[in-house]
Amino acid sequence: STADVESRLTTFERQLTPKPLPPSATLPASPPTPDTLTSTPNQSAPKPSQPLLETTELKINLPSDALFAPGEARLLATAPELLKSIFEDLAQYPNATILIGSHTDNHLEISQSVTLAFQQANTLKAYLAGNLPDHRWVTIGYGQSQPVADNSNPHSSQRNRRIEIAIDRR
Repeated sequence: STADVESRLTTFERQLTPKPLPPSATLPASPPTPDTLTSTPNQSAPKPSQPLLETTELKINLPSDALFAPGEARLLATAPELLKSIFEDLAQYPNATILIGSHTDNHLEISQSVTLAFQQANTLKAYLAGNLPDHRWVTIGYGQSQPVADNSNPHSSQRNRRIEIAIDRR
């Protein structure tokens, strides 16, 4: 029901809303200039503190097996029924940016899994964007780079095959 969806979205929003900086935290008076920046040859660039999809306010996770056959980027015949409720949720946020991230297990070569994940994300974007033209869309093919389980058995591998749809109202 709509009330259940709103309740879940409100919970996600509370969990993902950044906490305010303490009063003692201050920003530098001016941005650094090239002559004030130093680096060493072995120093790597800092990693972002949060992946892109975790900076959004609202997120929907779906098992990709419910939308795609393993190793395929074409929607299953049963996918539209599942995605119908997603349309209703996304339509509540006109002009939002929708991020679609696709993840795979480790049963393909790395480059193949990234390609497949990107194709799945683009397929899902094309389907959803056809009915939600006022949104901005970003697709990300993570491949097997961000597993949530160890791929040691079929159940764990299935958990890694997932689609994340995030709504960013900024």
